[in-house]
Amino acid sequence: TSSFFSDVRLVIYDKPVEGTGNMYAYQSMIHDLLQYSNEYKKEVLAISGYFNEDPTADDEIIGSEKNKSYDKKRAMMHGGENFIGSINLGLFRQELKIPGFVKMKLVFTRAPDEFIIDNVDTTKAAKLKCEFTKMYIRTRLVDVVPSVFNAHIQSLKSQNFKYHINRECTFTKTLATGTIQETITMSSTSQVPKLLVMTMVRSDAYAGHGAYDPFNFQHFGLKSAKLSINSVAYPSSDAFEPVWTKNGYM
Repeated sequence: TSSFFSDVRLVIYDKPVEGTGNMYAYQSMIHDLLQYSNEYKKEVLAISGYFNEDPTADDEIIGSEKNKSYDKKRAMMHGGENFIGSINLGLFRQELKIPGFVKMKLVFTRAPDEFIIDNVDTTKAAKLKCEFTKMYIRTRLVDVVPSVFNAHIQSLKSQNFKYHINRECTFTKTLATGTIQETITMSSTSQVPKLLVMTMVRSDAYAGHGAYDPFNFQHFGLKSAKLSINSVAYPSSDAFEPVWTKNGYM
């Protein structure tokens, strides 16, 4: 379900809290890839349409012999099965409860058909379309001791609720073919990120090509990388030089 929406915007009391970046699909997918074990992905995330890709398949071309994940996703859509997945937003992953009277809404922006399910079968030239017939949002309700609830109500009369959100920010940069060196500047912030993940995909797959998997992350022959936060370089000496044949990563 990560690929179904290009953006999921959370609005509380008419104020945007999360979303609006049109990068929800990648933000959600990267979170799931790093957060869960292979067993969990296989047993649980499969109901959301997640299937492991074959890294040896050339460009993960849709319809190729090795790309069995496409066949599984295509079968789910043809069969009209229900896709069940979590909403990957920081507010919904924090521990504090949200009072039921809070005025909140979610705005979903649908992704193009070419992006949702890599929907061109190159062997039959059959284009698939994804049609949303019904959509449900399930919430978990918790009974709170009346004295605690009333204390929160009284507290709200003098101050606002504050929630700690592990916010995930996503930035993009388009590189021309043959680029030798590039500096990517992210938005300035006073906070140092806990984790930085860099991924690369084909530009046509990123835009929603249809014949290529938009989540087929590749290294494209990257030779070195260096990160600078508040003018401090990481690593502090030479740039990081991954060895891709030995699963090198930063």
